[in-house]
Amino acid sequence: SRSRLSIANERAPPCLHASSQAWREACKLTSHSIGPPSAAAEFRLGSMNGSMRITPKFAVLSVMGPHAGEDAEVIFHRKISDIQEIGKTFWLIHSHKAKPDMIKRMCGMASYRESAVKCLFIEPSSRGGAKPTKTDHAASEYSSDLLTWLHLPSGLSPVTGLITKNACALVFDQLKLSTRIPINLWEYRDFFEAHQPVRFRQGASTVCVVQDDMKKHPDRMKSNIRQVVAIGRLIEPYAVWLR
Repeated sequence: SRSRLSIANERAPPCLHASSQAWREACKLTSHSIGPPSAAAEFRLGSMNGSMRITPKFAVLSVMGPHAGEDAEVIFHRKISDIQEIGKTFWLIHSHKAKPDMIKRMCGMASYRESAVKCLFIEPSSRGGAKPTKTDHAASEYSSDLLTWLHLPSGLSPVTGLITKNACALVFDQLKLSTRIPINLWEYRDFFEAHQPVRFRQGASTVCVVQDDMKKHPDRMKSNIRQVVAIGRLIEPYAVWLR
C-alpha cells in the first residue's frame, strides 16, 4: 500500500511540498493529519462534481505567493509556530480591497449573524501568477485605530515586507494547512460592491467577499476554481495597521 507521505504529495498544494521538512513540521504543529483537513471542517462544505468544496458565508480571500525571499511553506511554518508560542500571529498584507477598517466592518456583520470569518489563502490562477515581494523590512508597532500604537507582541516572529503607510496585517489565532479543497469564486462577490464579482489585481490580491451568485456576471474571473492552501481564523481586532 502507499505510504502516508506519497498520499500527501498527491494532495499537497504545489506551493507546499508534502515531502519538505517545513510541510511535515507544520502538519505536526497543527495536529494536521493526512486526510480531510480539520480547518475546512469548520466551514460548510458543498459539493462540486462529486467532490467537496469550501463554502463560507463571509471570508477574506488572499492569493498566496512567495514573500520577501521566503517560500510559502516556510512562511506558514513560521506563522503556525507563532500561534503555538504566543497564541496569535500577524500576517502582513497590502491591498486597497482589505484595509483594517474594511475587514472590521465585515467581521462585525458576520459576528452579528453569528458567522465566523476566516481568511482563505488560495493559489494563483497560474504558476508564477502571484508576484513575489522583494522587500523584507520588519514592522515594530501596530495600531487598530491609527491613534494608539503598541509594540508587536514579544515572542512574535518578524512581520516583514514593504512597510509603508498602507501596510496592514491580519490577526489570526488559528492557522491550518489545507489539502487541495477547492473554492468556486463565482459563488462570491466583493463585500463592498454589491454587484461586482471577485477580482484580484495588482495592489488588490486580498479581498473581502460574501456569498452571491456571480456565475453569469460578464466581469467574472475566468479562473474561478482555486485550491485553498491554508485557512486562518481572524480574531479581534481582526486587522491592524503596521509601522
